[in-house]
Amino acid sequence: CDPVTISNLTVTTTETYTGCGTLTLGPAFRVETPGNVTAHAGVRVILTNGFSVGSGATFHAGIDPALAP
Repeated sequence: CDPVTISNLTVTTTETYTGCGTLTLGPAFRVETPGNVTAHAGVRVILTNGFSVGSGATFHAGIDPALAP
């Protein structure tokens, strides 16, 4: 599977992002109140420069081996 990159995005809703191998968030990926973001990948989740979570927003990340290629 191909790596997934999500950048230049501000999230203020509830969203889930998934990558089967690598999921990269950023640059310029922001979670702002009342945003709630969950990120899952099979191998790794990468947070680059410009990734941020504002006060009152929520972010969770995890590895799910079932997603791995």
